[in-house]
Amino acid sequence: MRSDLHHMDAHLSIVKTDVTNLKSDVADLKTDVSVLKTDVSEIKTDVSELKTDVSELKTDVSVLKTDVSVLKTEVSELKIDVSELKTEVSVLKTDVSELKTEVSELKTDVSELKTDVSELKTEVSELKTDVSELKTGMSGMRVEMAAVEGRLHSHVNSQAWRTISVISTLMVVSVGLTGYFVKILA
Repeated sequence: MRSDLHHMDAHLSIVKTDVTNLKSDVADLKTDVSVLKTDVSEIKTDVSELKTDVSELKTDVSVLKTDVSVLKTEVSELKIDVSELKTEVSVLKTDVSELKTEVSELKTDVSELKTDVSELKTEVSELKTDVSELKTGMSGMRVEMAAVEGRLHSHVNSQAWRTISVISTLMVVSVGLTGYFVKILA
């Protein structure tokens, strides 16, 4: 029995050592659990913050998708505007080219008209000179005619005198017409 007792004592000593080791292990595990609980709490906080971030990012993505859609519409409209403006520019370039041609033709016309005006001024000046010479000649003819009339009046009968009066009247009318043409040409 002593041997049993000794054996039990040895066994008890082993069990006590095991209990002590187990207590130490439990204490270590409690420390680990406490640390892990702190870690879990921190992770839960991080997860909560990340969920908030994800929610905000989802909102941002939704807003950005809307912005992208609006911008795509604007780009599409701007492409149409650019196409229309390119067409308008092409038409305007054609108009400018045609107007340049027309301006060139008008410049040619103006040059020709200036030449015509210059020639007409020269012709008017020459005609005025001719009219002036004709007036001078008519004035001399009147004096001559008056002298001839005086001589004829004494020599010719009354019928001849009437003919000379008609010629004289025609001369006066001729002078009047000359004056009229001079005013028109001036």
